[in-house]
Amino acid sequence: MKTPASSPARTGFTLIEVVMSIALGGLLLTAAASFLFGIFHLKVNLEERPAFEEHIEGVERFLAFAFANALVEDDDEAAEAVTFAEVPGALLNQDEVLSFRLSGELPLFVEPETYLPEVTCFLVFNADDGLYLLWQTDAMAAEDDDDLRRTPISPYVTSLVYAYYDAEDDQWEESTEPEDADGGGLKLPDMIKVIFTHPEDERQETIEILLPAADTDVPLV
Repeated sequence: MKTPASSPARTGFTLIEVVMSIALGGLLLTAAASFLFGIFHLKVNLEERPAFEEHIEGVERFLAFAFANALVEDDDEAAEAVTFAEVPGALLNQDEVLSFRLSGELPLFVEPETYLPEVTCFLVFNADDGLYLLWQTDAMAAEDDDDLRRTPISPYVTSLVYAYYDAEDDQWEESTEPEDADGGGLKLPDMIKVIFTHPEDERQETIEILLPAADTDVPLV
């Protein structure tokens, strides 16, 4: 008895399979091209992003971090993390400035080969030098009251504004000089506004930083 002849082996693809393969390959190439174009576009945006704006964002992050991490004396529940204080040695032609204490373990306050203990900082602005910090440790102050280190923050700051929120009138009052407090001394602002001026085209940018003592219900300007 004869065995049935085996079916002939397939030697190619059908037309439908070829069309589907071409379509699938086109989709994959389109997806790959879109992905590569997206990466290239992102790279171009990062390279062309103005350094001035990045600088402003860096200053904003630093000031927000400094105020949020300002230290308060453990034995003084009424103490404020940020206050007004005179700069030791009367080196400045201005009155009290914003002052706060920070951990000396921050890389900002590093002496050769060692981290410092807590430091007292003074936030200083003047038209010639922009915004900068003067700071010292307790040991530096005890040894020499005028022994202060200086750390530039931004030479592009052209104004520092103190902003006070009046809840009764629901409005902000702004001044380049701090207000007097009812009980004497200077009144701590709810917010500071730091104004930058571009060195070439003179366009201005402003950042707003709430102080730790500000009421949580204070609205942003």
